[in-house]
Amino acid sequence: MSTIDDNVFTFRKPINCPWCNHTLTAAGDVFEAGAKPVAGDTSMCIECGKFSFFLGTSELRKATYEEFRELVRDPRIMLAWLAWKQTKIEAHHG
Repeated sequence: MSTIDDNVFTFRKPINCPWCNHTLTAAGDVFEAGAKPVAGDTSMCIECGKFSFFLGTSELRKATYEEFRELVRDPRIMLAWLAWKQTKIEAHHG
């Protein structure tokens, strides 16, 4: 059963990032607290930082080059990616 707890949506069964195959068990919405992902929503992998799109709540597909170009025009998306990147840098230099 999928659940929403503390603004994090937990998947019924884990899904994999279509880019790096990292297992994802939950998703959080940085713009709308408690939102459940729906088809067409954007996802960013916590492991590789690449963008994909939900095909529902149980599958992701890679973002196309054109979709990526559109995503990076959104300052909210770029702020989320930059925060992810900074966290990765800090973890690496720990």
